[in-house]
Amino acid sequence: MKQGLYLLVFAAILSFALPFLHADGDQPDKIIFESSLGPVNFLHGQHQKATNNDCSICHHLKKEAGQQACRTCHKKKNETSSGDPIPFYAVKMQFCRNCHRQKNSETKKGKAPVSCRECHDVTAITWLK
Repeated sequence: MKQGLYLLVFAAILSFALPFLHADGDQPDKIIFESSLGPVNFLHGQHQKATNNDCSICHHLKKEAGQQACRTCHKKKNETSSGDPIPFYAVKMQFCRNCHRQKNSETKKGKAPVSCRECHDVTAITWLK
């Protein structure tokens, strides 16, 4: 009986903490997002360092869902229905770009990319070739 209670408490704590427990090496350094404007090489490792590994700055950390890929909920524009979360395109163009603009404004260095060609590899667009 007592062991069962301990096991239950341990399982509850683990299920709450699991999304937050990961080593830096568990996450990819770079993620490639395919796009009609050319692929985007998203430097995940660099963003982890910039946010001091605070995943909640970019990711929803819903206890019931755990960590998931953005596209699990944020679909392509043409796949989104009313009542769905905003499309993935809007997440990138609003959230990411606005964060970059804010960082550029705060640091006065202007290193975070905000224009199309700074993120998209337009040389890889197949329909232009």
